[in-house]
Amino acid sequence: MARILFAWELGAGLGHVTCQRPLALGLRERGHEVVLAVRDVRSAAAVFAGAGLAFVQCPYRSWRVPRRFQPLMSYAQLLHSIGCNEPRGLASLVAAWRHLYELVDPDLIVFDHSPIGLLAAREHRAKRALLGTGFCAPPAVSPLPQLRPWVRADLAQLAKDEEVVRSIVNKALEQTGSISLPHLGDIYAGIDVNLLTTYAELDHFGPRRDARYWGVQLSCPATPPMWPRVAGKKIFAYLKPSPGLPELLQHLNKLGQPSIVFGTWVNDRARRRFASSTLRLEHRPLDIALVAEQCDLAILNATHGTTAELLLKGVPLLQLPIFVEQQLTARNTVEIGAALAANRKKPRVVADRIGRLLATDRYRQAARRFAAKYADTDAEKMREEIIDLLEDLAL
Repeated sequence: MARILFAWELGAGLGHVTCQRPLALGLRERGHEVVLAVRDVRSAAAVFAGAGLAFVQCPYRSWRVPRRFQPLMSYAQLLHSIGCNEPRGLASLVAAWRHLYELVDPDLIVFDHSPIGLLAAREHRAKRALLGTGFCAPPAVSPLPQLRPWVRADLAQLAKDEEVVRSIVNKALEQTGSISLPHLGDIYAGIDVNLLTTYAELDHFGPRRDARYWGVQLSCPATPPMWPRVAGKKIFAYLKPSPGLPELLQHLNKLGQPSIVFGTWVNDRARRRFASSTLRLEHRPLDIALVAEQCDLAILNATHGTTAELLLKGVPLLQLPIFVEQQLTARNTVEIGAALAANRKKPRVVADRIGRLLATDRYRQAARRFAAKYADTDAEKMREEIIDLLEDLAL
């Protein structure tokens, strides 16, 4: 049997481990040894509870990176911000990943948004698979993709910035005795398989020629939603703490519609301040499949996995993105007509968007068209096909 390592380096929340869980369990059921190196051990503990999966903390950048590129305009600048900013620190991360590979000695490494882990594995014997959304697995092109296509960029300057980052990466590789990169995008080249767990409409970098989109791995069953017992349209929100959140919670109370807001930030203090007979605050992960079947509107930070699951049930969305990755997801959902987006720091605009979404069926109809397109997708069959593919690679 094979030994398989899942590597998750960047990102937060439950989306990464939710995607990894069914695949890791399926591989283990077939007799393979599975180890997970995760960015957030708390998320892993919550999602893997009772599953008996072994997970460890992955190597990650712990030092502060000076804000050389603000706002981030390209994927090369993103790599700079996550540790490719100076050779010494990057070399230490590469070395840490390599030590992990030596300890685990995997036959296959499944990379979920792990660019430095991927960089460190270029000369390892293990087969390599990419797993995740389009943002986690950008096309291996030169130059790497832009992150804000709606902004006119200085392409010549972006090319210079990418060369700066490539030079830093190659100096780090030299320090660790590794082969240099001709192009920065070569980090993502030579992969054995790219498992794009998204849909063409939601790919952050646009539909890719000859790519196979596997769709999302549906989240595991969790706590059923308990809606406030009042009449009205059911509103679900999954939000991170950010400017404008208190005003949004106050507005939901003012609307008086049966609403549930989920967030890991929810505690007794938040409940005392905002909970009411029409607004329930929940800190336990909710069963998104049940939420999607029951709610009339969802308010999100444009997190990819939850966005996709809700669209697959025909739920219209209000997107309040925080990070550039989420801005790209929000933009895609607006373009298919199933969502509106707003600046979370502008409460009046947010309130206006909620009113517009509740007042018309237009956005729900667009979400239902998306759902109808993928209605015949068999998520369980897709899962088994992915497991088959990973197993064939590992053996």
